Order: sequence, then structure tokens, then C-alpha cells
Amino acid sequence: MVFMTTVSIRELLRTAANQLITTKQAVDLDDALLQVQLLFGLAASLERSAVLGLGIEKPTPMVYKKFQALLNRRLTHEPLAYILGEKEFFGLPFYVGSGALVPRSETEVLVEIAIKKAGVLEQQKAIPRFADIGTGSGILAICIARAFPNALVHGIDISNSALRWAKKNATRLVTAKNLTLHQGSLLEPLQKSGIHDLDILVSNLPYIPSEEVLDLPEEIRQQEPLIAIDGGIDGLELYRSLSLQLKGILSPERAVILLEVGAGQISWVEEIIMSAVKTFTDRPITSAKHRDIRKIRRVLEVSYGGD
Repeated sequence: MVFMTTVSIRELLRTAANQLITTKQAVDLDDALLQVQLLFGLAASLERSAVLGLGIEKPTPMVYKKFQALLNRRLTHEPLAYILGEKEFFGLPFYVGSGALVPRSETEVLVEIAIKKAGVLEQQKAIPRFADIGTGSGILAICIARAFPNALVHGIDISNSALRWAKKNATRLVTAKNLTLHQGSLLEPLQKSGIHDLDILVSNLPYIPSEEVLDLPEEIRQQEPLIAIDGGIDGLELYRSLSLQLKGILSPERAVILLEVGAGQISWVEEIIMSAVKTFTDRPITSAKHRDIRKIRRVLEVSYGGD
């Protein structure tokens, strides 16, 4: 690479990192440096490890111009994942961009529990059936489809924009062709298609109360799709709607429902789902509450018909 501008890469990145901190686009200097290193790597077509090895060298005018354009996007609150074009989740690179919620690390606990429960189920049923409600960019459905190639997995989302990302990710990451994507609200596409006897239902529905949406960081409030964030007046609107659609979709023998919820909501959601399940099964129903990496009770598990 031929370096031609007067400022060194080290100085350029340090200045850019300070800008991110000043505009509250980074939580601290380490976070800011990570972001600008990734942005510079994108501008220069370099891996981050290569960027870390640069210092007194000077960027070419073209790389400098590309980097400044990327930095300006970040300074105007565009999510870093949108700019980079992908986000790692559960060790996999997912395409992400406008129209789809950026995957969050706290959701990984939902995948871990689903895979654990599915592993037990797979030993008892040749072809287990799964549904991911509100699949977004497809992260949950794709992780399950990859872990269980013999399973039938359905991913559902009301947003065509989100499903475009899910289809792109499925093409990239799912080789078994055991994932079907549907457009529609909650379980309605499965009802219309006559799909039933699901064994495991997972979902990360919008759960932020409408009034609290206004207090979210600008990059979430203005850039990410509100349809994937706003959970109605109390944040529980879609859980209530989902509970009314469970009958006739889940297996009558046994099923597991796994739902990500907001902080402080888990007992309310438990009551909603338990009440609904009691209307269509006389089998013993159990529930469990799982904590995420921040020790928040994040995932509700409701199951029936288990051993």
C-alpha cells in the first residue's frame, strides 16, 4: 500500500475514536477504538488484525476518503453493524442492514436453551419441528436449522424487509435446506398452511413498552425498525396475541415454548402463556426462568408432556 496523506493512521484512528466518544457513539475508549479499527479495515479492505499492525503509515487519499465517509455514517447514529454489513451471533456471521434488528448478545442464551431442549427431543422423535416467531434476520431459526439438519424449521416475520435479510443469511449459512421462511403475523402463516404439531417454539418478540421506546438510544430509535422493538402499551401486546394462537399449532403430546422477554416482564409473560396452554392440554405444565449474560431473567421456558 502506498501512503500519501499527511496524518498517520494512528493519529487518524485516535481522532476518530475521540469523535465517537464525544457524540456518545461509544461507551469508552476501547469500544471507540474497536469501532474505528473495523471501519478503517472496511475502507482499506484489511482485517482488523492487519489494522492493529499499522501506526505511523499514512493512508492513501482514497482510503482516507472512504474511511471518513464510513465514520460520518457512524457519527450520524447509523448502527455499526449496518455499516459493516454483518454482525456475529453465536459464532456465525449474519448479514444485517436497514429493516432488520441488529442481533444482541443476550439473545444467545435463547439459542443455547433451544439447542439443549432440541437435543433431548431429537433422541425421541425422528423429525422434530420448530418455529421461530418474529425471525427478523433469521438468527434463531438458522442456528437451530444448522444444529439439527434433520429437523423442520419455520421462520416467520411480518416484515418483508427483515425476511430479505433472513433469506440472504439462510442461503449463506444453511446447507441442509431444512428451513422455510414465511411472511405474516405470528403463527398465522402456519395456520393458513395447515402446519401443526410443532415441538419447540422460540421467539424474541418486541417487548419494549411504547413510552420507553422514546428513551432508547438514537441509533436504535431512529435507525432500527420500530416494528421489531415496540411491544405496545405495556410491552406485552404480542405475547397476548401469540398466546391466543398456540392451540392447534403445538404438538398435543409434548412441546416447549421459549420466549425472550424484557427485564421485569418474565412473571407477567409466564402467566399469559401458562393460562393459554392450560386451555388445550391436560398434561403437566412446567415453567423455568433463565438468566442472560447480564444475570437478567431473560428467557421464559414453558413446557408440557415432558418426562
